[in-house]
Amino acid sequence: MNTRSRILAGLLTFVCAAEVSAAVDSRQDKETVILSNEKVIVTIDLANKFYSLTDAQTQEVMLDQASMVADGPPDFPTKRAPFKWGGWKVAAKVEDITDAFGKGKKVVLSMRDNPNPVFPNYLFSYALHEGSGAVIMGFGIENPCDFDSRLMNITPMAGAMLMPGKTPERLVTLNGSAGSEKASVKPGPNRDSANSLMLTCIVEGKRRTVVWGGLENKEFGKWVSLSATNALGFTAKDPVGRLVDKGQTYWANDTFYVDVTTQDPFLALEHYGRAMRVANNARPNVYDFPVLCGWGVGALSKLPDVNNSVKLVGELEAARKAGLTQYTKVGIRLEPDKYHDDTEQGWWDDAHWAKFGHL
Repeated sequence: MNTRSRILAGLLTFVCAAEVSAAVDSRQDKETVILSNEKVIVTIDLANKFYSLTDAQTQEVMLDQASMVADGPPDFPTKRAPFKWGGWKVAAKVEDITDAFGKGKKVVLSMRDNPNPVFPNYLFSYALHEGSGAVIMGFGIENPCDFDSRLMNITPMAGAMLMPGKTPERLVTLNGSAGSEKASVKPGPNRDSANSLMLTCIVEGKRRTVVWGGLENKEFGKWVSLSATNALGFTAKDPVGRLVDKGQTYWANDTFYVDVTTQDPFLALEHYGRAMRVANNARPNVYDFPVLCGWGVGALSKLPDVNNSVKLVGELEAARKAGLTQYTKVGIRLEPDKYHDDTEQGWWDDAHWAKFGHL
């Protein structure tokens, strides 16, 4: 029996013997580490440095042969990186965790360039929490070298094959690019985006959905991709990088998120949004009233320009006279938003504002 067959056989035995519960279970031997709860199973093949994500309810392997990559090429993971771990050794440790998402367990992997390190040890973590179908992934480096190292580009998930052996039909994706470009639904694979992607498709008559992307955001930009061959990945990049002194260990505060278990795409995105809110301690002010954007009136709506304080105060007075304020609060937004020599954005002084007739 080959290594892969032993892993799958051990996985099925482990899952069938385990009772369905909210707790996160773990199992580890020389070849395999398994984390599982009632929703998802993470199986890490230590020998081949691959891992898979399985839907615990349906026993379907949703993502397979996912790998980790350090310092891949700039276009990675749209294309498989040529980086090979080769003779690198992998050490794995399972830890109990309690954080903002509750209780759970995580696997910490250390990739070591033995015996004479000319690279730092690359660190990856894969966490499950009680009652959650999401896998949260982290990264860092441990620097045993006699020189300082700088972490600039690292990928906790690369080349993850979507439902191997099955043919997704009517596959569409939605980008979650955090405002860097317009969000849109597009048919077919072969797509990348800043921050996140959602794909949904029909497999053997059933809807399947995957959401993957950045979770906690502190120091690194996040980019995600889906290749033409239905391989998923994401990477963290910083053009300057995080300097780690010799002898020091650094874990990024940045994390990634993958959910392969929520079949409804709208619900899957809602779960992702709520997880981002928790991870980033976000408490945005919610608009529960109409807001008139002075810039949008002229630039987008092609109506007369009202993007100055006098005219916008007049708009408020018009709303009051029309009786709108009897039913709701009303907001106006004044936006100094020009990008030429007469821009106020870098000045913010009365002399320039008066010179160019703005505000």
